[in-house]
Amino acid sequence: MTFPGLSTFTKAEYVLSQGISPGKCTIELPQELISGIQATGDLTISYGDESITLPNCLVDSAHIDQSLQGYIGRLTILDRRWLWKFGYISGHYNVRLPSGSNADEGFNSQARAVDGSSTKIRSGTEMAPQDIATQCLQAMGEQNFDVSALPNDARPEIDWSWTNPAEALQALCEGLGCRVTYVIDSDSVTVVAVGQGQPLPDNGLQTFISQGMNPPNTPSSLKLVGGPTIFQGFVNLEAVGIDTDGSIQPINLLSYRPTDGWQSEDPNLFPSFKDAEIRPLVEKSIYKMWRVTSPVYIPNQPGGGADLITQPDQQVHLYDRLVDTHFDPNDPGKTIPKKPEIWGNFDPVFKQTIQSPTTTPGTYKNGITVDGERSLIITEDKLYSVQGGQFFPAEIRIKIAYSARHDDDWEFSRFTQDMQLDSVVETQPQIVHRQEIFLKVVGQFDTKFNFTGYTDNRDTDKLEDEANYYLQAAAQEYIEQDSFDIPYAGLVPIQVDGLIQQVTYSIQSGPGGKTMTRASLATEHNPFVLPWQARRRIERERGDAFRKTDTGRRMHDNIVSSFLGSK
Repeated sequence: MTFPGLSTFTKAEYVLSQGISPGKCTIELPQELISGIQATGDLTISYGDESITLPNCLVDSAHIDQSLQGYIGRLTILDRRWLWKFGYISGHYNVRLPSGSNADEGFNSQARAVDGSSTKIRSGTEMAPQDIATQCLQAMGEQNFDVSALPNDARPEIDWSWTNPAEALQALCEGLGCRVTYVIDSDSVTVVAVGQGQPLPDNGLQTFISQGMNPPNTPSSLKLVGGPTIFQGFVNLEAVGIDTDGSIQPINLLSYRPTDGWQSEDPNLFPSFKDAEIRPLVEKSIYKMWRVTSPVYIPNQPGGGADLITQPDQQVHLYDRLVDTHFDPNDPGKTIPKKPEIWGNFDPVFKQTIQSPTTTPGTYKNGITVDGERSLIITEDKLYSVQGGQFFPAEIRIKIAYSARHDDDWEFSRFTQDMQLDSVVETQPQIVHRQEIFLKVVGQFDTKFNFTGYTDNRDTDKLEDEANYYLQAAAQEYIEQDSFDIPYAGLVPIQVDGLIQQVTYSIQSGPGGKTMTRASLATEHNPFVLPWQARRRIERERGDAFRKTDTGRRMHDNIVSSFLGSK
């Protein structure tokens, strides 16, 4: 074994495993030789006519231990995957929109004239997994790689901001049933499918064959959980105001409500309110602030039925958009959602001038602010009606997109899909999260705003097929396979892939010394290397720590400088 500054050693072992964490070579050597080791360089393992070279390795640690034979030096050298801890990648791809076909609800003649189509990925953001993986590898500084094993039909939504590219790559691959591997003989990177690869070599150099089973801890089922379901429909609004304690109350419950009620208060003057503390609250909120009230429909029943939300002010989260999209010649893909629309009877000066049919309540023409968390709508103007010389809050409703929380655990209603697995023990399901898969449900209403049914994107966007794609990828982790753990005499170049999970090269010098290669199929044999799941947990944590990676690079430079200075 050679490495810059290494003149002799007593024992060495290099472990090659799947994934983005660097493989480690541990070397024992006379303590006095520690000071001569260089910080970086190529590590070469040779035996007879065979040799393996690992370029750009790094000394991770060097120290002196006490042993039965006295003092001994120990080195830990990382293969070149140590460089993958640095760098960054940013990008937002396959962006899902809450857009769908323009719904014909009997009010908007322009919407009726348009043949809408369902769109689920924003134009300009679509990117196939292999192309995303290529960007990650380029950000990692790689030039020689193969991503062809990565399934290319899925369109996972990606949202990376200064993210470690190696962690981003492995997370992408993991969701599609693949892993990242480092290929020594070509000094390249290959994405491999879990459970697919080459058998271990049968070359006559085997010293023992350990055959067994590596039964996975299989759950009874997998459950894909998507993003919050987005509904669109008409939601009733009640007039509310800001009370002196800052709370939001219906206007008739406000502490400063006029003795005779609001009916005699001209909204343009509010003559009763001259107090310097209360008048600003009146001007800011009365007839301008509205809160969601019953009924709010959650369409989810076969045949077009719906449930009713029991606590709309707490269970409903409003969005500042519709599911419907604009009919815009400059946006043929219909990717731009419409803004919410207020419908009802109020001062005609604030209504849109063109409505069809003319007997339909008008829509509000000016600005709307949506406070989604508090289920509040704020209008630019005071919306009220005058009846017999008295003033009343306008009877209005808003056409808007919203998500709904369950009344028991306050979790959002979400798209889910199950896949049963063959498990010997009954377990709870394993959860597979895919936020980009979500239902878009458009309620249908008659001209009196009565709920009549709904349409959704379950079939048009093929949600079940897309969910099944990710469930199948997750199920690959639970395929039971025969495992093999085979030691070979000498140096046998073996590449890890989707089946061969770990290879160890060990050398012991001096009298009685030997060189061995040990490889494992469908299992990992080395007790001193963290298993795959533990490595992935640490890699994810490391990716977060190095997200803004100038800091990460400076940290490692300091480590190397400290090591060189300590010599």
